[in-house]
Amino acid sequence: METYMLTQYLLAENSCLSQVDSEVMKRKHGHGKRGAGGQQLRVDLSACKYELFRIVAERLGWQIVPLGSTDWDLYWTDTSICQQRLLKLSPTQRINHFHGMLELCRKRAMARSLSALAAAAAPLGISYDFCPYTWQLPGQMTAFLAAAKAAGKKATFIVKPDAGCQGKGIKLVKGGSEDKLLKSLADIAATQAVAQQYVAKPLLVNGLKFDLRVYVLVADVDPLRVYIFKEGLVRFCTAPYKKPTSTNIDCAYMHLTNYAVNKHNTEAYVAAHASGYGSTQAVGAAGQECNVEAASKWTFKQLKHHLDSQGHSWSALWGSIGELIVKSLIAVAPHLAATYRSTVVNNISAASQPSAVDSSSTGSGTKCASAATVAAAGCRCFEVLGYDVLLDDQLKPWLLEVNHSPSFNIDSPLDRTVKEQLIMDAVKLVRIEPRAIAAAKKASRRATQQRLLAPTSARGCSSSSTDVSVSVATADSRTAQQAFRDAVIAARDKWQMKHLGKFERLYPVSLPTQQQASSYSSSSSSHHTPPADCIANYSEAKLTELLQLQ
Repeated sequence: METYMLTQYLLAENSCLSQVDSEVMKRKHGHGKRGAGGQQLRVDLSACKYELFRIVAERLGWQIVPLGSTDWDLYWTDTSICQQRLLKLSPTQRINHFHGMLELCRKRAMARSLSALAAAAAPLGISYDFCPYTWQLPGQMTAFLAAAKAAGKKATFIVKPDAGCQGKGIKLVKGGSEDKLLKSLADIAATQAVAQQYVAKPLLVNGLKFDLRVYVLVADVDPLRVYIFKEGLVRFCTAPYKKPTSTNIDCAYMHLTNYAVNKHNTEAYVAAHASGYGSTQAVGAAGQECNVEAASKWTFKQLKHHLDSQGHSWSALWGSIGELIVKSLIAVAPHLAATYRSTVVNNISAASQPSAVDSSSTGSGTKCASAATVAAAGCRCFEVLGYDVLLDDQLKPWLLEVNHSPSFNIDSPLDRTVKEQLIMDAVKLVRIEPRAIAAAKKASRRATQQRLLAPTSARGCSSSSTDVSVSVATADSRTAQQAFRDAVIAARDKWQMKHLGKFERLYPVSLPTQQQASSYSSSSSSHHTPPADCIANYSEAKLTELLQLQ
């Protein structure tokens, strides 16, 4: 593990590794060009436009399959997936999206989900005040107009297209006159969108507004497993911030933190010259060297250093960000779990194989599942989400939106350093291993042969005895299936906690085996565990989980 962490540190300090370093990385990650048994990870990138994935594939020795091939282990796509695609997955194939995640990643759907749970949680004293008040347009246009009129001319609102990205179609509007507001919204009157209260007092660094791109890995939804990447991007506006007025309300470089917007402000945008880890140089618009503090992108490590110098608590902020992430995912977790269960059927028949569950036990008495079993019966989906979080002048984090396909462009060495390690750590954590996959396929073929060669069941039993035997067999089968499921989950949890990389577990917050502490989070933070019993009522289950966050 020490060798692995040293290699990761060298990757952060150098944007390009030597060929020798690259080979060491391949072997350490277990994805070398030819591992034991000559296995390679086969990946389909036909629906992925980002060059970074091809760089990672080359570095780790992945085999990129040709367009149209179905013989792959990992399918990485930039778009959401349909149920039909999930239905076609073999037990050992993995895909980088959950069907149903758009309930969180579409702005109207997120507003609907969060507001519904907020209303249910309020009587229990659970706050959902981390998202600006939102109106879903056009359905709530009348309510929005009334609120904007009552708020007066000094109030500001931000309107965003429901499926928009990269700052496209976003506009700021002032409250007050209903006629003026309708005129401002004329071009989106029939468009699905959201209107939100504008956070008018953001935290500023060097006079500039900024937001955080926080990377979150959802490794499973049944049960829910959530991890946060401890490094991320701080994205600055390129015009000094002033409160919105009629004269500056249309200045996107002042009010919108999107990189896709601010990179076009060529007179002010400052690109990080190196990774930002201790670098002292950046490149200005005219090519001149600048201090890295002036760069238009920082890492979390840089922001932590800045906040510490101002007397702020990064660990408290990090905890608040983690809490809003978990609360937002809990709002859609029942939908995700139900959708997954209705679409993907795990290979439970593997439980009958001698190699599926061995006789050893975890600390809790749950038997251990083999790597091949986990590969065949583990979650077939995972997802890397991009949370956009804004800080106000009181250091309170506000959730702006969640991106189901965050950008993996590498326009600077800083981008590459952060995103490359993010991808490698995510694939390692969700355990996409060629050798385990090959073993699972071999076990499946062996199970098929055993079923074909098994003798037919004896006949001639009485009706009553048959009914009793079926009842007993059904009960035994359910018990065996639950034991198998528990073993797979335990084995997966154990693997993930040993291969966190730069990830930190958010949900469940703590396991008895969790020893690795976050370098950013407080060592004295409270821990909680999920409900022990399965609750049929999803609303009650969500509230029970939320209560343990307080």
